[in-house]
Amino acid sequence: MGGGPAGLSAALVLLRARRILVAPGCATNCQTFPASESDGDGTCCTAPASGTLIPRTAVFVRPRFVPNAELLTGLGCEVDEHGWVVHDPVGRTGVAGVWVAGNAADPRAQVISAAGEGSAAAIALNADLVDEDVKRALADHRAGHAASAPAHPTSSI
Repeated sequence: MGGGPAGLSAALVLLRARRILVAPGCATNCQTFPASESDGDGTCCTAPASGTLIPRTAVFVRPRFVPNAELLTGLGCEVDEHGWVVHDPVGRTGVAGVWVAGNAADPRAQVISAAGEGSAAAIALNADLVDEDVKRALADHRAGHAASAPAHPTSSI
């Protein structure tokens, strides 16, 4: 199905053709009744618009993702208009040394994509640390210090 209103309309037509009721809004007051008092398996939910009980054999509820960014905002990270931490494509935030991945970076992240984001953030973080070490070594070298020299000798060509 395509996205947008046209895709939603097409999806609703397909669901209705299979006699699947879609009640937009929040279903409330889901209760279980003895099978003798209701149709189906005894599960009913209050319809959002009318308030009437609808017998159901299944209820699907879309999860609501809420950012939990107090630790990150406490470190000075910015958040977007929805409360999610602002970051670049590899998870770097506006605070030096603070990176995000997974559900801290993307509310839709599943385990496998969160792991991939974590890997991308780790690779970029490692590159930043190596760059920092190289800059420090170069500065020490130019200043005539050997303090940042490697602990073991390197071969020269």
